[in-house]
Amino acid sequence: MLPIKIFNFIEFLKNKTDREELKWHYDDEKTTVEARFMHINTIISYHFDMTNEEGVYKISIEDKNENKIFYFTSNQFDEDFETVRSLFDSAQSSDFKFDFDPSM
Repeated sequence: MLPIKIFNFIEFLKNKTDREELKWHYDDEKTTVEARFMHINTIISYHFDMTNEEGVYKISIEDKNENKIFYFTSNQFDEDFETVRSLFDSAQSSDFKFDFDPSM
């Protein structure tokens, strides 16, 4: 389970991403999204833990001003998993380009 400060940060990033104020880079080979907001670089990766038979998101938050990296995880049985999944999905699609021309 994520600490409340990190959960709030994840929700903040989700709101920024949904409002198209934050773009992420998606690496499909690593199943990872990465974005920088101000002095904070955030990386979220997904993998399936075969041992525990559960999906896991790994979150890395690098504070460039403090020169520190913080690591967190959320597994599919944590209360915050759906919030992290939702951010990951929004982040993954933030760079998606599609021409919404209805005449197509």
